[in-house]
Order: sequence, then structure tokens, then C-alpha cells
Amino acid sequence: MKKISQILPLLMILVVIFFIYKQVLHFDYLWDDDLLIVDNVDLINSKLNWDILARPVLPGSSYFRPLVFLSWFIEFKLFGQSAAISHLVNLGLFLCNISLVYWLAYLLGKAKQKKNLVLLASFCAGLYAIHPIHVETTAWVSGRFDLMVTLFTLLTCILFISQYLKNKLNLFINFLIGLCYFFTLMSKELGLVVPILIFILYCAVSSDGFRVGFISFFKKYYTLFGFIGVFFIIYYMLRLSSMQETYHYPFTWEYYKTIVFEQQIPLYAIKQYFLQALLPFYTLGPIQPTELFTVRNLINIISIILIAIFLIYLTINAVKRNSFFAWMMLSYLVTISLVIFLIPISSGNNIIQERFMTLGLTFFVIGIVFTLSELGKKSWKILAITILLIWSIGAYVTTKSIIPFWKNEMTLWSWVHRIYPELATIRNLYYFSLLKYNHLDELISILDKEVISKGKALHVADQILYAKALLIKRNPESIEYLKGVISYIPEFHKMYPRISIDILSKAAAPYELTAMQIATVYDSLSIATLWFENNPELALQYSYIAEKYLEPSEKYPVFYNRIAFLKILGREQEAENLSKQISKIAMYRKDDNIQNVGKIIKIWCEINNMQEKCEN
Repeated sequence: MKKISQILPLLMILVVIFFIYKQVLHFDYLWDDDLLIVDNVDLINSKLNWDILARPVLPGSSYFRPLVFLSWFIEFKLFGQSAAISHLVNLGLFLCNISLVYWLAYLLGKAKQKKNLVLLASFCAGLYAIHPIHVETTAWVSGRFDLMVTLFTLLTCILFISQYLKNKLNLFINFLIGLCYFFTLMSKELGLVVPILIFILYCAVSSDGFRVGFISFFKKYYTLFGFIGVFFIIYYMLRLSSMQETYHYPFTWEYYKTIVFEQQIPLYAIKQYFLQALLPFYTLGPIQPTELFTVRNLINIISIILIAIFLIYLTINAVKRNSFFAWMMLSYLVTISLVIFLIPISSGNNIIQERFMTLGLTFFVIGIVFTLSELGKKSWKILAITILLIWSIGAYVTTKSIIPFWKNEMTLWSWVHRIYPELATIRNLYYFSLLKYNHLDELISILDKEVISKGKALHVADQILYAKALLIKRNPESIEYLKGVISYIPEFHKMYPRISIDILSKAAAPYELTAMQIATVYDSLSIATLWFENNPELALQYSYIAEKYLEPSEKYPVFYNRIAFLKILGREQEAENLSKQISKIAMYRKDDNIQNVGKIIKIWCEINNMQEKCEN
């Protein structure tokens, strides 16, 4: 009966969250999902091998996260590539994390000899679960990196606190902690901070002072850190052999001089992460532009001074007074320490990203709830509970209102574009969504009205989308816009004898393009050249160039288009061989690619009056 009373509040929370989030089961893949999942056909077609798991998350990066790719591999092998299943797995991971937050809060309350442990743990799990920042990781399939690193980090913390409460070291438990630590590292680089979290948790529940506790911790848990050290070495060797480098961004004095000391970006980031955790009601979404949150005005200057004072206050209260609240807030800081610009990162010009809070919010919520539970007067406790309930209602309404925006790229980028219409990156993502969902007239009209009619030059990324929209509309002007892009960028495929996507991505970056975008230009130009210049030989050449800018698993749409060129050239055997080769490959929206072959030929016939040849 006692166990049922302990579990029942958690079950109620899980049921409520499931019904809030169940709509994500009808959502599509979006944003980076195309790059990581949809276009990564090796996850569906290949046998299990290290290369498909240990690939860089993004071209040109050293993000090494094989355990998450393994989860997608297993998912696709069992169920095929289905957005509904992918979202169901993410939702399941989120529900697991809520359960682990409940469990960890319960154990920490027990270690601190708190009363009403079930109530405390329920408040912690409930506030964590309803927080709006979880929409991104749960409704976006690529958010699985943060869900999985959170899962294994919380398991690590729970195992450690459980062992601490038993006051008896267990070799097998220490091994399991080390293994969970290894899994965190294999899920995301955030796992690097787990040993620090373990130490902070020890300090938070120990009655020893910091100095005594520091020494006793390493004396007591040397075996545990032996396992952690071994697993880290294994991870590092795997990472180095796969990525060929420790990290893809250089650590330079210029970076620290500009970003850290002159602009104080880390302090602005910390401020925003704390504000987002405490008041997640006014700046939400996948984009949080750095320039809008770091304006050098009096309010911001005062705010970062206060943040610096707050950090000093937390450190003193943790080290000198062994404050549980201070330790929890420091834990939150540790979980975001890799993404507050203390080390060079690519953040897409975002000051914060909500998914990076998935783990840290655990400690933030526990720190707040445990501190409020210590209020002495009954009236203060009633006030605290009232505030938490009002906050929860606001969080519920906010969460319910923003989940639908993640349904597909059209809904997502329309929402963000309404908030930040002046930002070029967001405009391009919005234009891309218009193209993807066939709102061609709207896209062409916007660019005609806002840019071309005013005599302005199109941004190169926008020009690619504009040209592709014209191409789909069979407008011959598209070829001039595509050639304009080609004349703007160097012929990277000729510049690098041993071409690789990493090299191409880094070379294209100064032109604000990706290798995939350049491939899109050449692929579109191949079709435009066929249709409007009736030159299938040159179209085929452009097709081969497009292939060079793509990963092996990304090339199949180009191959399908190439079949049309080969057929028009009368190279039927080559077309048939290529068709047989790629017909065995399972991929998302395969039928669309197959239909495109016939469409390309049909439109070429219509534009160039080749009906007789096409009928034959």
C-alpha cells in the first residue's frame, strides 16, 4: 500500500503529460531531422556498422553521439522510418526522464531528512514535466540527443545517491555508475560534466564542510572514479579514432578577448538561462538571437553585474555554508557550462537554446522546491504553494499553446518568422518552408515585393529558393538565378582533389552556404538546363557535380533525377542499371522521387515540343 501511494502521484503526472503531448504523434520530421534522419538512408538500409553510428552529427563538426544514432537504427529496423514512431520514442524518453526526476528528488529528500518526501518529489517532477522548454526536445525528433543524455545522467545520479544512502560501497554499483557515465558520453558531449555533478551532489547531501568533504569524497570513492576514468579513456579513444580530432573549433585568444572579456557573452547567456528557467512565458522558440539579448544598454549592464554578484553569492553559500539551494543552482550552471560560450561553439547565433536546459532544469526545480519547503511560517508556505500553482497554470497554458507550432516546418518557421521577421536566417528558413510545402506563389510574391521590385540583391540562400520556386513553376528565368549563384561561389569540386563533405562545408561557410545547398543549386541547374536549354549532356554533368557535395546517404534524390537525363540521352541500359541499384534502397518519401523521374521527362517534352519522342 505504501509503494502504491508513492507511485500514484507520479503516474498521475505521467498520464497528464502524455495527454498534453500526444498530439506530437501526428507531427512530421522537421529542421535538422532531414539531415540527420530523413536523408540518412544508411540508418534504414545498412547492416549495423560503426561508420553509420560514429558519423559527425553535422558536416564539419566533431559531435560524436553514436548511442543516439543506434537508437534510430534500431527504431527503423523494427518499425521502418515513421515520424509517428520517432515522436513516440521521444515522448517515451521524456516520460522516463520525468520519472527519474521524481526518483532523484525523493532520494535527495531522504538524504536531507526531509518530511513529506512523496509530496516534495511530486512537486519537483510536476514542475519539471510541465515546463515549456521540453516542447523542443519532445516534439522535435533531433531533440533525442538531449533526452538521452538526460536519461543516463539522471540514472548515474540516482545510483550514486542510492549508494550514498546505504553508506556502503558496492563494486557492482560503482561499475554501473561508470557504465551510465559512458552512455552519457556516447549520447552527447554534455556527459563530460557528470563527474562534477556527482561531486556536487555529494557536497549537497553531506554534512561535512567543503574542504573536509572534498578530501573525504575522493578517499571514499576512488574506485568509482577509477571506473569513470577507464570509461572516459575508452570513450576518448573511440571519439578520436572516429572524428580524427578532439574538437572542431580552435581555442584562440581573440575569441576569449572578444566574446568573453569585451562582450561578456557568457554572463548574458547565464542570465537568459536563469530567466528562461524561472519565467518561460515570453521568449520561447528554437531561435533566441544573440544580438537581441546583448544590447549594451543600462538595464542589460546592470543585469549582468547582478548575475556576476549572484554567481559569487552561490559559490560562497555552497562552499562556506554548504547551502543545498546553492549546490543545486551550481549544478544547473554546470549542465549549461559547455554552451554559455566559455568554449567556442556554433550556436546558430543563439544566446541560448531551450533543449540545452533539459538536464539542468532537474536541479533548478529541486533547488527551488526544497528551499520553499523549508519556509517556517504556515502563511509563507501557503503563499509559496499558491505561487507554484499559478506558475504551473501559466506553464501549462504556454506548453499547450506552443506544441502545435512544431507540427511541421511550415507551422514552426511561420511562428518564428512572425516574432523575428527582420532576421535573415529565420527569413530563409521561412522561405524554405514555403517551398517545401509548395506555397510557391507566396514565396515568389514575397521576394518580388520585398527585394526584387525594390532593386535589392537577393541573399544567396534566398536566391537559391527563389530560383527553385521559379523552376517548379516552369519559369525559364530560374536558370539565370541559378547561374548567378554558381558565378558567386568558387567551384570547390575542382579546388580540392581529395574532396570530402567536411572540407566542402568549411569552404562554403564564408559564403553562408552549406554543401547541401550547393548540391541543390547544381541539381536544380541540371533540370533547368534540360528544360530551358534542351541540353541533356550538360544537365548530366551538373548532376555529377551535385553528387560531389553530398554524403553517400544523401545522393539518392539526385540519382533519381539522373535517370531521367540518361533516358532522354538514349542511354537506356545505364538508366535501367541505376534504377535497379537504387530501387532496393528504402527511404522516406521514396514514391515522390520515383514520380519525379516521369515528371522531369514529361515537362521536358512539353517545353521543347518533343511529344512524339516521349510517346515512343
